[in-house]
Amino acid sequence: MVSANTLQLMATPTPCRDVTSWNLTDKCEFVRMAPSCQPNMGYVNYLQLMYCMLGPENVTYTVGLSVVWLLLLFVALGVTSGDFLTPALFVISKTLHMSQNVAGVTLLAFGNGSPDIFASLAGR
Repeated sequence: MVSANTLQLMATPTPCRDVTSWNLTDKCEFVRMAPSCQPNMGYVNYLQLMYCMLGPENVTYTVGLSVVWLLLLFVALGVTSGDFLTPALFVISKTLHMSQNVAGVTLLAFGNGSPDIFASLAGR
């Protein structure tokens, strides 16, 4: 049966930050039903992880798990850039007869700003 809280949630748009004002039993339902709580991008729905899977009473466990996940992502990013970006930058700098310092300053700056450039060009 649909609860009165769910009907209220469906009737009015509610910001996702209002999840803290709901009681413990309705937080999971709120996170699943509120359109503002649905992730626009990404693969992990952290709100459902916190309020539905692990439960709101395990906040410290959820935060600890999220910190470990974040550290794992940073390690993966570092390994990926060390294995793929650095050798490619070295080959490009040797091909263009640039010193490694100049290549690092110019090519890495272009690589850092290129997603913004391509996104602005694609948006036209």
